[in-house]
Amino acid sequence: MYGILFCIRQLLSDVNFTSIAGENSWCSLIGEVVDMCFRLCEVVGPIVNSSSPEGHLPMDFQPGMQHLKQDSASDISELPVLNVTAQMVLLCAWRTVKEVSLFLGELSEQAPISSAEDSDECHGKSLLTEEQVLTIGSHLAMLLVETKHRGAFEQAYVGFCKLCGRLWRHPSARLHNLPRLWMKELMDIITWGKGTKLCATRRSAGLPFMVQAFLTTELQVGGNTSCFRQSMAALLELADVTDNRAGARRSINAISGTATEDSVGNSTASDPSNIAENFKILYVSTESSDCVDTVEARIHALNILRSLFRHSVLGESVTPYIAQGVIVAIQGFKGKTWAERNSATLLFSALVTRIFGVHRSREELSIRNRMTGRIFFLRYPSLYEFLLEELKEAIASMEECYSSLQPGLFPVLLLLSRLYPSSLEGTDSNLQLSVYAPFVHRCSLSSVLKTRVLAAKALVPLVPPNQHPLLLQELVTISAQKYTTENHRHGLLLQIFHLLEESLSALSVSKEVAERVEQWIVDLKWLLPSETGFQICFVTSEVFLRILHIVSRRLFMSVSHSIWQEICNVLSVDLLRSQEEVPSRMIGRGIYLRHAVQLLLELSLVLHPTHTPTPSFLKDMEQLLVHLLFHARYEVVKIALSFLEALLDTGDYILEDEEDSTLPVDKSFYRHVKEWNRSHEGVLADSLRSSPAIGEILVRQMVPKEQSTFAECCWKTFCVLSHCPKALLRMETAAEGVLRGLLQRCQKECEGIDWAVLRCAGALVKIMQQENVPLTAEVTSEVCCTLVEFSSTDKSSTCRLTVANILLDNTSWLQGTMTFLSALDVCTLWTVVMTLLDDECSHVRELISSLAMHFGCTKFPVMPQRAKDLLVEYFVHVMINLDALMCVVCLVAWCLMSPGNDCDSGLLEDRVFDKGEMNEFAETVTVTEVACGQLKNLLCREDRTQLLETHLPGKVKDWLLHMCRTDMSTMSDCGESHTLAEFIKEADRRAVFSTGDSHFLCVNPRTEILTVFKTKKLMEAVHGSLGSK
Repeated sequence: MYGILFCIRQLLSDVNFTSIAGENSWCSLIGEVVDMCFRLCEVVGPIVNSSSPEGHLPMDFQPGMQHLKQDSASDISELPVLNVTAQMVLLCAWRTVKEVSLFLGELSEQAPISSAEDSDECHGKSLLTEEQVLTIGSHLAMLLVETKHRGAFEQAYVGFCKLCGRLWRHPSARLHNLPRLWMKELMDIITWGKGTKLCATRRSAGLPFMVQAFLTTELQVGGNTSCFRQSMAALLELADVTDNRAGARRSINAISGTATEDSVGNSTASDPSNIAENFKILYVSTESSDCVDTVEARIHALNILRSLFRHSVLGESVTPYIAQGVIVAIQGFKGKTWAERNSATLLFSALVTRIFGVHRSREELSIRNRMTGRIFFLRYPSLYEFLLEELKEAIASMEECYSSLQPGLFPVLLLLSRLYPSSLEGTDSNLQLSVYAPFVHRCSLSSVLKTRVLAAKALVPLVPPNQHPLLLQELVTISAQKYTTENHRHGLLLQIFHLLEESLSALSVSKEVAERVEQWIVDLKWLLPSETGFQICFVTSEVFLRILHIVSRRLFMSVSHSIWQEICNVLSVDLLRSQEEVPSRMIGRGIYLRHAVQLLLELSLVLHPTHTPTPSFLKDMEQLLVHLLFHARYEVVKIALSFLEALLDTGDYILEDEEDSTLPVDKSFYRHVKEWNRSHEGVLADSLRSSPAIGEILVRQMVPKEQSTFAECCWKTFCVLSHCPKALLRMETAAEGVLRGLLQRCQKECEGIDWAVLRCAGALVKIMQQENVPLTAEVTSEVCCTLVEFSSTDKSSTCRLTVANILLDNTSWLQGTMTFLSALDVCTLWTVVMTLLDDECSHVRELISSLAMHFGCTKFPVMPQRAKDLLVEYFVHVMINLDALMCVVCLVAWCLMSPGNDCDSGLLEDRVFDKGEMNEFAETVTVTEVACGQLKNLLCREDRTQLLETHLPGKVKDWLLHMCRTDMSTMSDCGESHTLAEFIKEADRRAVFSTGDSHFLCVNPRTEILTVFKTKKLMEAVHGSLGSK
């Protein structure tokens, strides 16, 4: 029915309601449509109002089954029968609510409304009565209150906004004050009501939208904004942690005070209570009750406030309430229930976005998302004392009991971490950020790791740069003391790390820091594991390794060579010790090993004194990597493989994002290794690339029976092998067998690994041609089929980029000069090129378009569309000398080729959304036009009869039918071979037959229309060549 409602709504949009007001026929018609809308919402209500509408499928279809059986017995429809799924039922239900809401909203916004106080003449010029407006308002309000599906209540909000906007502008005092009375009623229900259907989950569902509709439309109308001010005050009081419902009640009564007086003064009723009673929209009891859950009321208030603070229309109107909102949100972190704390967290997040703007980076905090403490506290002065008191309270509690939890501390530190001192700090205000520094520093006592991390980040901007050396010295002294607790030491080391990071990131490093850093490292060196055992906490040692890391990169020369060498020896002994010596349960050991391996490898490089690596250094690095690759912990193996990849990678491959890892490697680690390798002329990379020991380990890890169980190490291994494929030639198995095994692994591996295996197979193919290793036609056909599969749209963009890189590395295959490739294989590879030229990823299109320059079709880079023209012309030039018949067959296939996502469209018709993504760059029509143009020219030059009347081999015919994705059973079931002329004739016959049906009855009208167009173009090309001759 939602389609019919949409048509009615569009028809009425062209009607001038003022001209038809008062006509009985129109009033009756509008009344019938409104009643029908109410009935429709009644039908779909059980679905959209379900607590789980996404999977709800009502099973009460039995009353309608008899009618269905009778209808099916009397008249069997030829239309396809679709499955009744929960997804389809929900789609129809919420779209029905959408159309009902929009219709009622547009009707109440445009239609003339008569009030009870209007004269008879005004009644004769109206289309809606006051009672109908009240009914519409009540209906939309109940949709917002009871509906659980977000799409449904969002559209109900749109309709309700139109109604409220009209009422706020109405000249009649009775109608003008309706939103104010409704708002008062709603707040009463939230605060004191019982037996309501308000949704405490799903972020209060449509309740915030309902309040938002009242307040935003009042501000848009302009004039008096008392309802907005009083509502904000009531919501903030209600959201307070203390049970302040009495204060909220006074604020709620103030909302409707003026409205009731105006209504009484302008109505004929004698009892004001009757006025308010007549204007109710939810019709529920609002009697006071001690059993009402104050937590649920507070949750609703927090969710409503979040919606109001997020709404862009309110803008500056909510600014005066931000400080109180922050206080309420931070107090909400201390709530007794999870739901209350969750709502407070969401409100706090909305307020942080409102104050500091949308977060611009996922990693680092942008300066645009920060603010000086001076501006912040000038805008929100009440927060200065509040934040300070919260810090003092949390610190006192932690010092009394280290294990105590302080939920309110985290949001306070999060706010402070976004503030930094101003150059005018203290000139016009006593509210200075430096007051917070001692308390933030003492947050290192917290037993919560995230709190210690956030406190370390928040401390940096609170300390002036000239005080960094003194504070660092104090922190090192406390951390070096043996009796300091591990949590406290960890917090202190985090503060040292972030202060050093800030100091060393400056253009000029403080001379005092450079002079003291060596002594600081000596004082803390005992935090590394010793040869005798493990008397340390690895979580703490990991932070110390991060400190050593940044010092080694910025102040390497400030620390003596012997100390760095000693650190290398300690790390090497710890990493290479037997696993039997390591206790099985060591908290933080994995993350420690990750940083230890990175630091050891970087120090091993920079400690080499000469510009040209010596043979002994090359041998030592090879032995170190061999030991690391044999390590039992996957963290160590992963970093070692990343080190090898950074060294061996020459930048030939362009990949979008191959770092999809649960253990990400620091990008600066890659950059540092690459810069060192470049400055040392790549000697170490060449040595490791040709190392038999490294190659043997990589090959052993590649073998399925000995491969690592960790997927990340697996795909890293294949990536490294693609840079040294000669290791694959040294295997006992023949190279062709290794290639066949890799192609089989491509089919078996998961999505995160298959592209790496294919990349390794492509590198092996390239090195086999360079080393003159023979390839058989059977294996090359498997390679071609694999490339076709990995170039499809259902594969990841990284897979398709890998295919493009393989084609660029083996361009001779496209030129038809390889004897082991059949003409059908060459056509298959060129079909992959055509597919990638229409890929949705811009990197893939640009990469494959560079083939035009490689083949000499152009001297400059061209757009993919231009490259398509040039490459099709080059393909004809290549294939006309290789196999003219296959050239024509391939051009015909490209003319009729269908996108891969259209082949099973009939099977997906009853699936609402999961039909595959649409590729906006798949211009199959342009491929048809280019191919038809070349086909016409080719048939004009060559023997047309011989090309079209030659019988097609079975493989060629099957490939042609597969490319066109058509079910020509009459052709494929025949035992004899068929010609191209017969194929084209059959395609034309089927296209003409399809056009006889209405396109509304087609399973996929888009595909049908494209097929007819392509067939027409093909027939024009074939007959046009005949006419030209």
